Amino acid sequence: MTLTVDVYIRMPNNDLERLELPSDLAGFESTRYTFYGSDFAKSMGLKLFPLLAEEYWFEFEGDELDELRREAVMLYEHVIETEVGGYWAFRINNILNAIDAARHFDGLVRIW
Repeated sequence: MTLTVDVYIRMPNNDLERLELPSDLAGFESTRYTFYGSDFAKSMGLKLFPLLAEEYWFEFEGDELDELRREAVMLYEHVIETEVGGYWAFRINNILNAIDAARHFDGLVRIW
């Protein structure tokens, strides 16, 4: 399976409508544990991304998107210089793009 990032816009009737993104890839399913929920991520002080190792999915909206962005940027800065930096840069940029879209449309980001 693949870990994906999606943006949903809350409609007037409170239904969620998925916004189409250029790419929704966030990693392999196993990266819930080997990257986002790893001891490495926790040692950086991340709180949100490690939740992926415990929960099937999580959603953030409003002011919570600021913290999600902060953590995504931290991950990006720590992996970009590594030999797998290109792999992670693409996926973390997908998350950052989703956060930007959610802010623009007053929506929410779901990673699952």
